[in-house]
Amino acid sequence: MKVVFTEDARLDVSDLYLYLQEQREELADQSAQSLVELEGILNRNPRAFPEKHPGIRVASILKYSVNVFYRVKDDALVIAVVHSSRGDSTLRRLLDR
Repeated sequence: MKVVFTEDARLDVSDLYLYLQEQREELADQSAQSLVELEGILNRNPRAFPEKHPGIRVASILKYSVNVFYRVKDDALVIAVVHSSRGDSTLRRLLDR
């Protein structure tokens, strides 16, 4: 399975990196590595994480309070990467699509 990041998800990753870099630079680098590792898991088993709502799954990187929202179709399509403090509003936005 191929993992594909939407343009919005790419912007989310960039925003998250900048936010964590402001907190502590090594946090940003470590979170980026965790996202790479998560991408590998999704490549191997895209259904490894639970559905939060019909058709939308969420993988959490607890150490950095990050939630990765995605759909599984032909590819694992990552649609949002957000800090958990903003997760509910992001989920509502995704359900409205």
